[in-house]
Amino acid sequence: MKRILIIDEDNYDAKNIENLLSDAGYKTYVAENGLDGFEIAKRYLPDLILCSIQMKGLNGTKIIFDLINFEQTSTIPIICLTQNTNVKELRKLMNTGADDFIDKPFANDDLLLSVKMRLKKNDVLKNKFQQFSADRFEEEEKEPEYNDHILVKIGNRLNFIKFSEIICLWNSVLPEDTFLQIHRATIINMDFIEEAKKISERSYQVKMKCMNDTFILSKRFANKLRKKFSVS
Repeated sequence: MKRILIIDEDNYDAKNIENLLSDAGYKTYVAENGLDGFEIAKRYLPDLILCSIQMKGLNGTKIIFDLINFEQTSTIPIICLTQNTNVKELRKLMNTGADDFIDKPFANDDLLLSVKMRLKKNDVLKNKFQQFSADRFEEEEKEPEYNDHILVKIGNRLNFIKFSEIICLWNSVLPEDTFLQIHRATIINMDFIEEAKKISERSYQVKMKCMNDTFILSKRFANKLRKKFSVS
C-alpha cells in the first residue's frame, strides 16, 4: 500500500483529501503545519507528499526546500497544493524541487490522477535504477572507469552508474512536450529556450536563456520546435 503525507493547515481541506486518498486505497498521514510535516516525513518516509504552499510559519516553499535537501527525504516526489499562484511563483516552486502542482479548488479525479501518475513515474525510476545496478554487477567485475560514471546510493548500497544511462532514464520519464534530449549527455527544457530558428534544411539553432552558447539541433526536432515556437 502506497503511503502519502498531506501537509495542510486547513483542516477541512486536509480531511477531505485524507478521505479521498483513503477511499482510493492509500495509507495517509496528516500534518497541520510544515514543522510537523517535516518530522513525519523523516519518520515514515512516505511514497508521496502533498504540501500546501499557503501556510503560516514554515510555509510550503520552505518545507519543500528542507525535504529536498535532507538525504532520507530527498527523492520523495512532492505535489504542491496551490491557490491563486502566479506563473513566477509556480516556476520558483518547481525550481525548488517540487514535482508537480495542483490548484485549489480541484476536482477529486484530477488530484487522484496526479497522485497516480506521480507514483507511477517514481516507481519507474526506482525499478530502472535497481535494474541498472543489478545488470552492472552481473556483467562487470572490473573497476568502473570513473570519468563516465556517477556514484548513486540505492537503498543501503553505493553503485556506479553510467551518465548515459541516467540521461536515458530521465529522458524516458520527463514530459515529451517540454524536454528534448539533444545529445547523449544533454537534455534541455524548452521553457528556457529564448530563440529558435532554422539555419539549414537539416538543422536548427537554439539559444537558451541566460546562456551565451547556442545548440544546433537536427531536423528530427522540427515538429516540436514548430509547435512551440512557430519555427518555419
